[in-house]
Amino acid sequence: MASKQETKPPNERPKFNISLAEFLRKGLTARDYTTYKPEHLISEPATRSRDSEPDTELTPQQKARKRYEERNKEKRREKARERMAKRRAVDYEANRVKQKDYEEQYCKTHREERRYGEDRRRAM
Repeated sequence: MASKQETKPPNERPKFNISLAEFLRKGLTARDYTTYKPEHLISEPATRSRDSEPDTELTPQQKARKRYEERNKEKRREKARERMAKRRAVDYEANRVKQKDYEEQYCKTHREERRYGEDRRRAM
């Protein structure tokens, strides 16, 4: 004889038959009651995270590839450092020239203003 649960359509079956009182007796909180899943329905984690290291040893080809990538990464970083150093040197030189031009221009106008002021005082 078939049981009542087997004769019900799948969408009408209750998820889990556990009361809140039983749930609390197990030592779980009321907040967990809505997300509770019995032990026999809990499956293993589906996938591992990408960051975790593989359990198996790497093949010699994989090791060589890894070393090659590490070396290239260092080379790229070194080239980037050199480019930045050149850029800083160019920027420094350009700023130094601008500063020199500004100082020359400022001193020239400042001298002229001072002369103009002295000439006005003498005229008074």
